[in-house]
Amino acid sequence: MFAFKVEIIPIAMKKISYLYFFFALFTAAVFTSCENEPLTGEFFTTPDGSDSTTDDDGTIDSEECTVALNALATGQASLAVATEETYNAACVAYATALDFIISNCGDPNNVYQNILNTLGDCSFNACIQAQAASDLQQNIFENSDPEGQQTACFNYLTALENEIEVCGDSAGIIQAVIDGLPCDNNCENATAATADAQANFDAVDVTDEAA
Repeated sequence: MFAFKVEIIPIAMKKISYLYFFFALFTAAVFTSCENEPLTGEFFTTPDGSDSTTDDDGTIDSEECTVALNALATGQASLAVATEETYNAACVAYATALDFIISNCGDPNNVYQNILNTLGDCSFNACIQAQAASDLQQNIFENSDPEGQQTACFNYLTALENEIEVCGDSAGIIQAVIDGLPCDNNCENATAATADAQANFDAVDVTDEAA
């Protein structure tokens, strides 16, 4: 009986050793797989090493992209009020801003690249100037708060009407945008807002070569 007990103890110890060995292997595998598990989602590193993510429209959301967007708005505003004498410099600055935004935000649908292509050699072009003004007012309208939305809407509408006058709209695309704007339907409010928008836009009339 005693001999049987002596024999069973080493066997039990061997089983415990094997179990411990497999447990250690399993634990190591779990920790290793967790440490190497990739994060879900799209993450990128900008040239300065900061992290960024990708928005639903495919553009990169980062601090550099925000700076680029602000630079683009400045470029649009400068081009919209440029005279024939200052147009070239404003156009070059606008082109630089477009390059900057493509590099730092991406351009999955080639929207910015197409605008850049239309600039050509930056010779004076009233139509491009009107388009820049419309793009600027569109951005202001889309990012306006509720209190300023109606004014921004009519400013955008006025810019689009000016773009039609300067560039034409044979396909009716710009008019369709105007028709879809959710500007105030109240006649009195609409008249007042439109008058204010027209006055503001007349101050930087892109068709006035003496502006």
